[in-house]
Amino acid sequence: MSEAGDRRCLWCGAPIGGSPLPVREMMFGTRAEHLLGRCETCGSLVLLDPPADPASAYPQGYYSHGAPVGFEAPDNVKRRLLRARSEALLRLPAPIADRLLARASFPLAPFRWLAGLGVRTTSRILDVGSGDGYLLRRLALAGFTRLTGVDPYLSAESSTEVLALRRAELGDLDGDFDVIMFHHALEHLTDPVATLAQARERLAPGGAVIARVPLADSWAARHYGADWVQLDAPRHLSVPTEAGLAAGAGAAGLRLARAYRDSDGIQFWGSEQYLLGIPLNDPRSVMRGEEPGPFSRRRLRGWRRRARALNRAGEGDSGCFVLVAGG
Repeated sequence: MSEAGDRRCLWCGAPIGGSPLPVREMMFGTRAEHLLGRCETCGSLVLLDPPADPASAYPQGYYSHGAPVGFEAPDNVKRRLLRARSEALLRLPAPIADRLLARASFPLAPFRWLAGLGVRTTSRILDVGSGDGYLLRRLALAGFTRLTGVDPYLSAESSTEVLALRRAELGDLDGDFDVIMFHHALEHLTDPVATLAQARERLAPGGAVIARVPLADSWAARHYGADWVQLDAPRHLSVPTEAGLAAGAGAAGLRLARAYRDSDGIQFWGSEQYLLGIPLNDPRSVMRGEEPGPFSRRRLRGWRRRARALNRAGEGDSGCFVLVAGG
């Protein structure tokens, strides 16, 4: 295992200091022990003993590994109506989108991410770390027409008129994009700053990067410590703070245009499960949705409300960051 003093922050480059934090693998429940160190400058967390073979951390059953399902987005009346709705939502100014969509269901979340960027349903959108393309399929059904996803662990590739999924890395792509999205992907990378720099190079003029990440400067991170569900060792090679992400974006030639917290109830029920020794992929887990679960529906609703309150206070354990060219 690497000592903390031998490592530097993956986000700001400063030394990792202090005593390492022992954590367990708890998504699949192997309980393999790992060590995390904290950056002395920005407070981001870094895995000190990453796996020699990164693919070994993503066994069969990992949630984003599924093969792309059969998919069509027909140009029918329903989809044309959804496209018209999407175009209207895309025109919302960011402050209004923040107010109207802060509590919206997941299908409407992209319109908050993209607010104020001049994006249209014909814009070229790339999702890095797309998995089986679930998010991109939702966008296609909402009327978006130029969608690409890349993921090195994708089990199979697929392509339709509006959506292409490729087993590839960002650096393998040619061309440019109006929007490049990283939805809980940067924390899995050995060099997130270099990847952001690659994204900067592939942005069309006026384009934007959407980066959604777990955040180490959050209530849940402080409260749950080694049992915080978002640590997810050994898959999360780092977990930034807001300061760490801003530093990394600046080093990549990007600047922060907008940010907000977007955590949900998993920061509570996932972490509480770990305290009870219940892995995320366990049959008893809330994620599996099987009965009986470890927590009542009333308690889960309360955690969702509390997550929204933490987001408003800037203390949620994940955030959305809109980055544009010009570090």
